[in-house]
Amino acid sequence: MSKSTTSYHHGDLHNALIQAGLSVLETDGEAALTLRKVARVAGVSHAAPYRHFADKNALLSVIAQQGFSKLTEAMQAVHTQYADSPVQLLPEIGSCYIRFGIENAAYFQLMFGGLLRANHEDEALRAAGEATFAEVVRAITISQKIGLVRDGDAVELATTAWAMAHGIAALLLEDMLAVHQQGDGELLARQALQNLMLGLRA
Repeated sequence: MSKSTTSYHHGDLHNALIQAGLSVLETDGEAALTLRKVARVAGVSHAAPYRHFADKNALLSVIAQQGFSKLTEAMQAVHTQYADSPVQLLPEIGSCYIRFGIENAAYFQLMFGGLLRANHEDEALRAAGEATFAEVVRAITISQKIGLVRDGDAVELATTAWAMAHGIAALLLEDMLAVHQQGDGELLARQALQNLMLGLRA
C-alpha cells in the first residue's frame, strides 16, 4: 500500500488514519508505528490523529477489530458456501483461517500479537475476537451434528482446531514449514488439517 493510496483527500479522516496505520504496519511493523508517522503517511497534521484516537494503542485496537471483522466475514462466507455439504465445512474453515493469515500478515500479527490480552478491558476488541472464534465453534457444532466430529464440549474442541490452524498459519508466515519439509505450503496445511480431522473424528 503506497502513501498515495493512504493520503487524506476524501473527507473521511478516521478511515484514512486506519488505512495509514495499516500501511505502516505492513511496511515497518508495529514497533515503528507512531501517531506522528501515521499522520505523515495520511498527509495530515501531527495533531490530527488525536481528534480520533487517544493514543497509538487506540488506533491499533481499531485496526485489530477490523482484522477480526474481515476474518469473521470470510468464515461466514465459508459457512454459506458449504451449507449443503457440511462434511467439507470444518477443513474449509481451517483453510480459510490459514489463508487469511498468509494474505493479511499485518492484520494477523497484530490481532494475535498480544494486543487483545493487553487490552482485555477493551470490550469492542474482545467482542470482535469472540465473534471470530464463534465461527469455529459453529463449524465444530455442525460437524458434531452430522457425526463427523466426536461428542464433547464444542468450545474445547474448537480451541484445539483453532490452535492447529493458527500454528500452521504462523509457521507459514515465518516460512518455517519450508525449512523443515519439502512441498507446497498450502498442501502441507491441508495435510495437517486432514490429520486434525482424524483426531476429531467421531
